[in-house]
Amino acid sequence: MEIRKIRLRKLRNARDLGGMPTADGKTIRPGKLIRAGRLHGLPDRTWNVLREMGVTTVVDFRIAEEISEHPECLPEGVRYCNLPFFTGPDEVFLPEKTMRQTSHREGGRLGREFAGFDDYMIACYQKILWSAESQSMLREFLRLVA
Repeated sequence: MEIRKIRLRKLRNARDLGGMPTADGKTIRPGKLIRAGRLHGLPDRTWNVLREMGVTTVVDFRIAEEISEHPECLPEGVRYCNLPFFTGPDEVFLPEKTMRQTSHREGGRLGREFAGFDDYMIACYQKILWSAESQSMLREFLRLVA
């Protein structure tokens, strides 16, 4: 299975997750679940293409600090839902810094503590899976998708 990249002006790290298998042996329909980086500052023509693709809801997983750095400016008619997965302080997450700031400013420390950024990201994803608060956010996301 190949995940299709979506290339639109100023839309970074966007992929159509259509074609991914589900637990019941079916697949996600193409164009129904799109994953992308931040949407801050997208030109109108990019939003027009996203609307043509059927985008009606944006689920934002960022914490408040990340949103304040780059607030979303969604076009009229697009529903917004914030489900911040990284919400609490612990030895992995630094609450005073956003994920971007942490990765750029603390790369050396992360390399020493986690044997590289990939291991840091694995620790982040493990927190999502095992944190009760993150599990609640994940449940809400899956409810929205369903």
